[in-house]
Amino acid sequence: MVKIRQTNNSRHIAPPRRWEMRLMAGVSAATTMLGSLALMALPAQAFISHPDDPENAYKLCGERLDQAGVAKEIAAKACAEVLHPDRVSQCTLDISAKQVDVLATLSACRRVRRPLELSTCVLDIHAQDAEAVLPNVMEACRQSLLPKRYGKCVVGLNQSLAMATPIGLSTCIDASDRPTDVLSTFKPLKDVPRMNGFGAAGAAESSVLQPGAKGSVTGGESSVTGAGTPQLY
Repeated sequence: MVKIRQTNNSRHIAPPRRWEMRLMAGVSAATTMLGSLALMALPAQAFISHPDDPENAYKLCGERLDQAGVAKEIAAKACAEVLHPDRVSQCTLDISAKQVDVLATLSACRRVRRPLELSTCVLDIHAQDAEAVLPNVMEACRQSLLPKRYGKCVVGLNQSLAMATPIGLSTCIDASDRPTDVLSTFKPLKDVPRMNGFGAAGAAESSVLQPGAKGSVTGGESSVTGAGTPQLY
C-alpha cells in the first residue's frame, strides 16, 4: 500500500511501511502455494495423456481383448494398467488371430514400447514364412528396439538370400544391438602434441604422463625427449 501525501505545490509518494511490505510478501507466498497445490491435485492421467489416443481408448481395449478371448477380469486389469490401452489391445488382437496363445500375446504387447510395431513385425515375418514358429518370432520382435525395422530386416534377408527365418532372427537382432558412433578418432602418434611442462614440476608431470621418456631439468626449464613414447592423454 503506497500513500500519497499532498503538499502545497507537489505530491510526495511515501514509501510503504515495513508491515505493509511483509503483508504483500505473505500474500504473494500464499498465492504461489495455492497454485502449487492446484497442480498437485490434478489427476495423474492429465500428465500422461497422449494426443493420439482416442477418447474411447478404454472401451476399444475392452472390446478387442474380449474379442481375442481374454477373460474379462484379466482384460479389465490390463486395460486399466497400460499407458496406451487401444494400441496394446490392437496388438493382442492382431497377433492372437494367428493362433498364438492370447495370454502370451497380451504379455508381449504390454512389455514393448511400440505395440503396433510389434504386431507389424510378427505379421510381416509370418506372411513371408508361414512355417515360422510364431512364439519365437514374437519374442524376437519384442526384444528389438525397433520391431518394424527388425521385421523388414528378417524379411529382406529371407527374400534376397533365402536365409531361413531362425537365422534371420538371430542375425538381425545382433546387428540392431551394435553400438554406433562410439569409437574415438585416431591420430598418428607423431601428430599428438607433447605436454612440455614449465619448471621442475612440469618436467616431472611430463615424465609421468610419458613413460620411458628421458627428462632433463636445466635452469628451471624442462625438456622431454623420447620419440615413440606412448601418449596417455
